[in-house]
Amino acid sequence: MQIWAVSCVAAVAVSSSVAQRIAHRVILRSGEPAPGLFSTTLREFQIARLGGGGRFSFTAYLDAPLLIPDDEYESLWEYDDGSISLIARERLSAPGTDGQFENIFSSARTANGQVLFNGNLLNQGTINALNDQGTWVWKDGTLEVLAYEGQAVAGARDATYHFLLLDAIAGDYLGYRSLIRVGGLSEPAVFRYDATARDDPLSLIAREGSLIGASRSVATAPS
Repeated sequence: MQIWAVSCVAAVAVSSSVAQRIAHRVILRSGEPAPGLFSTTLREFQIARLGGGGRFSFTAYLDAPLLIPDDEYESLWEYDDGSISLIARERLSAPGTDGQFENIFSSARTANGQVLFNGNLLNQGTINALNDQGTWVWKDGTLEVLAYEGQAVAGARDATYHFLLLDAIAGDYLGYRSLIRVGGLSEPAVFRYDATARDDPLSLIAREGSLIGASRSVATAPS
């Protein structure tokens, strides 16, 4: 399997005669060395998230027999005008935590080029079943944690994040279904991520038991 850089995303929606004239080229192939990684080859490509300006992100499984014998591991990459950058991979340190990624899933790309994904952490050291899941965001070439299990939830007294799951995306906005933990019990909640916000981009929209329409300043969704 190989991955292609296509000059026009609209190729999927035009006739075959037009699509044949769209320039394309191979940028990576299965079996090739993974860019910048020691003794690691590309094994299989999965989901690609298209963006503007010729940029996109994609998931790839890797083979690294000297590092992880008899196993494959997942990685997330960004392609930007000929440059390929590693966003995250399993067994790599997870920013904002004391752990390493165990797996990566549910990636999404905003209209302004940010890449968000969920990840689980290896249970070792200070990482355990109560703090081994989180959501990270890649923006301006830097990876940072957005929210993690056990972190306090802004706007929800005595509540901590338990689980965030990407549910919808529209432009620069992402919707997350979530579980939050209050007093040892978990309850459903909904969050919105605003990729254009400079501070506090993740906001609580609603939680189980909240009054409908009680606070429009919190519950207002993007039009």
